[in-house]
Amino acid sequence: SEDGNLINTSDEDKTTDEEEKAHSITAIWNFEKQNYYLKDLKR
Repeated sequence: SEDGNLINTSDEDKTTDEEEKAHSITAIWNFEKQNYYLKDLKR
């Protein structure tokens, strides 16, 4: 059962890392899109 717990923990960590990467990429993309939109409005 100890091995099973270790495997489950590593799987959860892997998913969390991937989710964090996806969130950060989305946040950066939204931020750049917002800046571009604001620059367009100022013209």
